Amino acid sequence: MKTKIIIAVIVIAVLLVSGTGIYIYLSHKSKPTLTTSSHLTKVIEKYDLETVDYTYNSIATRKNEDKEEYYVRYDGDVKLGVDLSQVTFDVDEKNKSIVVNVPKATVQSIKAEPVDFIFTKNKYETETVIVEARKLCKEDLENKVKSNAELYNRAWENSTTLIDGIISPFSDGYTVQYVPEGGAGQ
Repeated sequence: MKTKIIIAVIVIAVLLVSGTGIYIYLSHKSKPTLTTSSHLTKVIEKYDLETVDYTYNSIATRKNEDKEEYYVRYDGDVKLGVDLSQVTFDVDEKNKSIVVNVPKATVQSIKAEPVDFIFTKNKYETETVIVEARKLCKEDLENKVKSNAELYNRAWENSTTLIDGIISPFSDGYTVQYVPEGGAGQ
């Protein structure tokens, strides 16, 4: 009987000591701390950042001397993002602020695949039309993307949101400001 009591006391003591140790460890576990801008740069360099994946469906027109030869409907896919290796951080420890310089968004990949053709005359339906059509569709999509400032703006804004999520454990207590590379608007 005494043996059972002694074992119970030992088990309770071990549990109390273990529980107290775990409590002390968890309560004193420190948050990640910000040390320098190079520290933040190393953190985000581990991530690949595509911030907009846009599916495009459109029609391109093949013309020769202002005569329309055929129309081709195509499906396209465009990925935009920022080059994380170009992101820089200006950390002001005194004022507890971080300025994140983010490069402008660029096209990271673009694909266009012909789906359907409408020929104005049968003579335009040749053996090489698919090769020509792929090039035509890609050029058409590139031109449409170039002129779509909203896509670039959305990609840049999404990149700042993602960077903020990546660095937030290190920027607690700091004011963070995102600036397009060069200080101009995206």
